[in-house]
Amino acid sequence: MKTRLWIFLGMIFFPLSEGLARNEFPPPPDAYVEVIAPSVTSRGVTMHIRRIEVEAGIEVVLSFYRELWGDTAKETHMPPWRMIGRIDDGYYHNVQLQTRGEMTWGYLSTSNLPAQVRKNKPQPVLTRFFPMMNGSTVIDDQVHEDPGKTGRVIILVNSFSVKSNHNFYRRHFQAKGWTIVMDEQTEPRGKSYAMHANLGSKSVSMTIAQQDGQTTIVANEVQRSLLP
Repeated sequence: MKTRLWIFLGMIFFPLSEGLARNEFPPPPDAYVEVIAPSVTSRGVTMHIRRIEVEAGIEVVLSFYRELWGDTAKETHMPPWRMIGRIDDGYYHNVQLQTRGEMTWGYLSTSNLPAQVRKNKPQPVLTRFFPMMNGSTVIDDQVHEDPGKTGRVIILVNSFSVKSNHNFYRRHFQAKGWTIVMDEQTEPRGKSYAMHANLGSKSVSMTIAQQDGQTTIVANEVQRSLLP
């Protein structure tokens, strides 16, 4: 079976290995749960992915995790997706949701990205240019092909503040003629931002957040085919 990688604003989907099973967090009550990636490792980053469906509104599901995780939870909203996650003992847990009628569906993911950052692995080579602040480290750079589009996921870390990175990327894309269609502070005091920009048939979605004492940038580039 062909391995692919998907990303939806900070949530990376790899098909999986078994090392993360003990770090699972609970699904919402009465949810249908399907393991779509029990564990896979790419350049030291291991992911565990489950798909869920539940007969409840999205706010009910979000409230379950707000109560479960309390003040450690961090939320992001980029239509049609709602996300809530937290870092726990070196693992990043993330819930990504959207609605379908009266149902809520989405993905639960666990990754060891913060642990990977601390290990300071050798920097992968970029498949092609991507803007970054001086001193940034490339954690991963993956390209995937889907019908009608080519996607690319880049994960970077650096020691600059979240706000400095946000200003850098906003100025860069505006200077290059991109249209910023969404730019939101997703945590108080500038600790997390989500941004989406378009230029012709190209788009880029980014999350910029403080993780494990560093700033992590996760970017998803999409190049759509010009043919119908």
